[in-house]
Amino acid sequence: MRDLVVKIKKALQSIEEEKGEFRIKCLVAKDPSNMLWDLILSAEWFEDDLMKRLDYLSERILGDFDIDCMLHFSGIITYTVKSSHPLLEMLRMVQENNRIGKYSDLGQGYVIVDSHSELAQLIIPLNNSEILVPA
Repeated sequence: MRDLVVKIKKALQSIEEEKGEFRIKCLVAKDPSNMLWDLILSAEWFEDDLMKRLDYLSERILGDFDIDCMLHFSGIITYTVKSSHPLLEMLRMVQENNRIGKYSDLGQGYVIVDSHSELAQLIIPLNNSEILVPA
């Protein structure tokens, strides 16, 4: 699991250097018994064309995945910054709480938040700099 988080974090850092910051960047699992993670992203620089956006992100993020990462990964879900969805509001709150240090990583190098929400029962906010990413 840590390998998946590190590889995604590394890819997102590279994309942000090229394109600009993401407003939302979280991994979410709807069902903890299944543990497949969706990557939820929102950014001002997203293309209007959904397929172009997903092609770009898939190429940049999934290119370094090994079989173990693919076994834990479900997909990439994107929202424009103008989107209004209860999931986005929840993720914004989780990211803000993570930014101010409300959660502890328990030695994992990343935080897993148990939300008890049907939209995302487990959340890994990726808006911190605690995960050391190899160059």
